[in-house]
Amino acid sequence: MNEVKNGMKKTKEEVLVALDALDKNFSEDSGLLSNKEESKEFENFFNKQMYKRVFKPGQIIQGEIIKVTDDYVFVDINYKSEGKIPISEFSHFNLDTQEEMKKGEKVDVYIEKIEDKNGLVVLSKDKANIKKVWQNIIKAYENNEVIKGKVIATVKGGLTVDVGIKAFLPGSQFDIRPVRNLADYVGQTLEFKIIKISHKRGNLVLSRRFVLEKDKENLTVIDKVKEGDVVEGIVKNITSYGAFVDLGNRDGLLHITDMSWSRIEHPNEILKLGQKLKLKVLKFDSEKNRVSLGLKQMSEEKWKAGISKYELGQILKVKISSIVDYGVFVQLDEEIDGLIHFNELSWKRRHNISSEMFKVGDEVDAKIIDIKPDKRKLSLSIKQTRISPWLSIKDLYKKDQEGEFEITSISDFGIFVKITDELDGLIRFGDLSWSKNINPSAKYKIGDKVKAKVLDIDVEGEKFSLGIKQLEEDPWKKLEKEFPIGSQHEVEVVKIVDFGVFVKLKYGIEGLIHVSELSKKRVNEISDVVKVGDKVKAEILNIDESAKKIGLSIRLVESNESKEISKEEVKGKNKTGMMENFFAKALKKSIKKTESQKES
Repeated sequence: MNEVKNGMKKTKEEVLVALDALDKNFSEDSGLLSNKEESKEFENFFNKQMYKRVFKPGQIIQGEIIKVTDDYVFVDINYKSEGKIPISEFSHFNLDTQEEMKKGEKVDVYIEKIEDKNGLVVLSKDKANIKKVWQNIIKAYENNEVIKGKVIATVKGGLTVDVGIKAFLPGSQFDIRPVRNLADYVGQTLEFKIIKISHKRGNLVLSRRFVLEKDKENLTVIDKVKEGDVVEGIVKNITSYGAFVDLGNRDGLLHITDMSWSRIEHPNEILKLGQKLKLKVLKFDSEKNRVSLGLKQMSEEKWKAGISKYELGQILKVKISSIVDYGVFVQLDEEIDGLIHFNELSWKRRHNISSEMFKVGDEVDAKIIDIKPDKRKLSLSIKQTRISPWLSIKDLYKKDQEGEFEITSISDFGIFVKITDELDGLIRFGDLSWSKNINPSAKYKIGDKVKAKVLDIDVEGEKFSLGIKQLEEDPWKKLEKEFPIGSQHEVEVVKIVDFGVFVKLKYGIEGLIHVSELSKKRVNEISDVVKVGDKVKAEILNIDESAKKIGLSIRLVESNESKEISKEEVKGKNKTGMMENFFAKALKKSIKKTESQKES
């Protein structure tokens, strides 16, 4: 690079000397060369001096951006022609705004060819970057320095690491102890030592184990550990539930719940691999050689001092730090967070927290409703910062009142409808229809308006219950009159289950014929006896109005039919016997009369 700069400096000086010499031949009035021969002589001299500059393939030289198009960046390196570089090689710039790729920007480029077929110098930005990276890598290797790199993929035998160029990290060189799953480290930036380098082949081999062993030498070996001790360790592995810490001659587990008094979603929010920590020993199992560690306990007194400034009933502006199924966590200060439970978010009863309600980072007003310093828990409420709308709800609605309501959400147990802007009511699935074959998700959707009757208003329990089926008369009250126990009816099979079949009666009501009531004979496969759509004759066995269940039997119908056949057969047999007896008596009487006449 110095050779290039010196060459450029020398060339400029020589050109200036030549210009001074040629100035004597200029006309003071015209400012032009005195003749064509002198002009040609100057041109040849200038080109000759330019070719004396040191421009060789393989050099890295600083150039200046002179033009940017959609496909190329044109760079001037003070050669007789500029070079053009594909814009894709400038991926680190903002391609949308081309903010840094402006005329006059200085860039380092690699000379591939002095001239191509069009007379342009062939330059490369990527090759300049790679060459500079290799220079830094060689320097780090020679000086025994540690470099940083990002793990980008798992490969056979280890990992691929990006240190400006791709390098190989053998699995045996990843840690002091064997690691089960190297894939957990993909995406993490770590420190490495270069243990093998081949510039010609482009090979680079790294070791993380060397770095860890050097750090481990600085740790105090723990011979005896007891609860309450403060120890120093290095984070060696991070998981979703915690981190394993190297304590010198053993590992300890730092659970995610013992990392911070504030709630965190993942340990990597506050920890990094290789990070040195001072920790408190929470529990030591000498038999299993297990050590449980705490990080937040190192600032326990700070937490106690912080919580003392808060009191019940206090209303604060807090920031939402995370959203979970059962509520939202909010940050009061750096050390203390609290929970706003699901039921304390709004006067509306909801079955989930929609993205429209809250986002991480939102600031909300919340009231402190519970403080438990011994359990380090603080509970807050958003809804209690406002007057309860339940206090006036009975002035708006009465029991058995009918109205039209808009569906706001559909849950696993019912449909929520809008009562007021702040309150929702619930229509349970059991109150949608007198029949049980309704599919709420298929029949209703959010935004639909439905007619319903108010069933109950529980101000104290904050419950508003409605029903749709109650708008009609209960068909079960009519069913016993039309389908008395013991009566027989032709019914249609609508569904087959493992324990029997459901049949359609009337008013959308279904009854069950249990598998034991399908036939007098033993039933192995229900489908061998009946199929969906078949019409069968069945007898009403029982009706349970409270449980909304009705049982039927085909077996009883078959049994009754068999009894009728038996009665007819008995009658026939009796009639035949009587006739036979009549003829027998007559014959006997005739024989006796004949014998009497003979004797006389």
